[in-house]
Amino acid sequence: MQIILIRHAQTLGNYHNNYSIENYDHLSEIGRQQAQKLAELLKDRDLGSIFVSPHIRTVGTAIPILKAKNVKAQIWPELAEGCWQEVREPMADDCMMATTTIPADYTPWFGVSGAEVPLPHWQEGFARALKRVAVVIDRLYAMIDSTERVTLVTHGLWLREFLNLLLGTSRFSNFDHDNCGMTDIELTRDIVLVRYLNRNPF
Repeated sequence: MQIILIRHAQTLGNYHNNYSIENYDHLSEIGRQQAQKLAELLKDRDLGSIFVSPHIRTVGTAIPILKAKNVKAQIWPELAEGCWQEVREPMADDCMMATTTIPADYTPWFGVSGAEVPLPHWQEGFARALKRVAVVIDRLYAMIDSTERVTLVTHGLWLREFLNLLLGTSRFSNFDHDNCGMTDIELTRDIVLVRYLNRNPF
């Protein structure tokens, strides 16, 4: 299975380096340009099944891609950002979910009948967020025999935890990703091959 990992485009929070401002989760003007350019670059590439975090910034990054390719994606709440806490904790046994709302005009691109979609609870903590990452890894392994290619549109800290868990790193690594940075992985039951890491698509 080929896995394409994409971090969301630049947000207002990224631009101002302030995540307490109103609409911090929305794409900045630069971010909207990045998302559109990314869609143009990926228009003719086979992305397989596309799965997207429910945050506005990831949905906003995915929409131009979906429109350019005229395909739908699925919301995977487990792809939402997490694990930003300074203290790393052992993985929990369960996840903690709530709901969020995405713009109504986006919903047809995700096959949902309403604007409300699952989102991890804001009080979930590091341990439960890490469990979400493990859930996605298990899900991908379960799909290996039936799915050739998947694309995940997600977040920087989520990607950090995903790559550390998937690669079984003996030493923790940050695996930094720029806005719209892409990583390509070949996954089999025996091998995890990183073809490139945080490639700037522009």
